[in-house]
Amino acid sequence: MTEFEAATLAFREATIAYQNASLHIATWQTALSALTLLVLSGLVLYGFRLMRLGTEQRREEANQHHTETMRALEILIERTAQRG
Repeated sequence: MTEFEAATLAFREATIAYQNASLHIATWQTALSALTLLVLSGLVLYGFRLMRLGTEQRREEANQHHTETMRALEILIERTAQRG
């Protein structure tokens, strides 16, 4: 076997080893991408939940404020009617 043939075989083996390593890395990258997608989806869903809870809390506060305002208005009307 000549030096050229030996070098060609060594280069070919190195190329195959590089391709196998690239495939291994691509597999890990795919798994990492899937995990990242899963985590981000979870965070988005958690954010939606927080938004919904905040909306419900603001709605309850607005209803309470409305009830207090209407009660104060009723008292004002009663007192005005008593004076008049």
